[in-house]
Amino acid sequence: MSQINSQLLRSLIVNPDNIDENFLCGICCQLVVNPKECENCQHLYCHECINDWLKKKSNCPYRCSESDIKLKEPHRFVKNSISHLNLKCQNADCEQIIELGMIDSHIKECKHTIQNCQNEGCEEKVKNLNLEEHKQKCQFRKITCDKCLSIYKISQDHNCIRALKQQIEDYSQIINQIKQLYIQQQATQQEQQEQIKILQQLVARPQVIKQLTCDKGHQLIWMQPIYNQKCGRCALSNEIARFKCQQCQKIYCQQCKRPYFYNQKCPNNHLLQFDQNARASISCDFCGEVPFKKGQGVWSDRECDFDICVSCYNSAQQ
Repeated sequence: MSQINSQLLRSLIVNPDNIDENFLCGICCQLVVNPKECENCQHLYCHECINDWLKKKSNCPYRCSESDIKLKEPHRFVKNSISHLNLKCQNADCEQIIELGMIDSHIKECKHTIQNCQNEGCEEKVKNLNLEEHKQKCQFRKITCDKCLSIYKISQDHNCIRALKQQIEDYSQIINQIKQLYIQQQATQQEQQEQIKILQQLVARPQVIKQLTCDKGHQLIWMQPIYNQKCGRCALSNEIARFKCQQCQKIYCQQCKRPYFYNQKCPNNHLLQFDQNARASISCDFCGEVPFKKGQGVWSDRECDFDICVSCYNSAQQ
């Protein structure tokens, strides 16, 4: 259906008195525009009319049912019949008769249609008939300089040297942007290569999991830190306990059972992740130092609360 205002569209109909009453809106009683159909009684309504109706009521205007109205698109026969109605062109100087279905494309191409000049800065409104002539004379049209090949408005004071300098500045900005993008891509590529190198080293190493055992040979489990409890070996309670034997139900402090990692994994075999910005509350489980104070990152497994500063990590890797 046309994009023209519904009232204007109806005013352009040739022989409006001869419109089939089946194509009249059940609310405004005029030619139905953008029709919708009631599923129950098949009456047609303008899209705009039925929307306004439904803001106040929910049933069909013809009260064909007590339930809420259900709308659908009309049969294509209805749409095709309406689209073949004859209209006059909205341009007063145009005498053509056009079918409703073609009215939008006609108005766009009609030689009497008035439109704005497309040249930036020009506020003149010109008929399509005179558009090409106006473009050739418009003071805001752009032309290409034969000497420097710069494009400028004919109303501007053009200077080739000034134009070339501006082009050089523009190209310099583009080059700088490309350089910055290249630097960023290089940094990203280098970071990716380092990550690939680490993964390759991990794959190349034998997948042996180191394990600590208690005094009876049972496997120890790395756990969240426990404070102020006696160690199963030294019987001191002033050290942090991190290992536990499930069978013996004994815990061991970090002095008696030193933490370890292998193949970039924590004692519970979780893969360590590198965090460049170590928090102030994190201390290294090897040396006890706080990486945050040194401005270093930390290798961590947050699930097990296992942290290694960069210095200890590098030493263990050698």
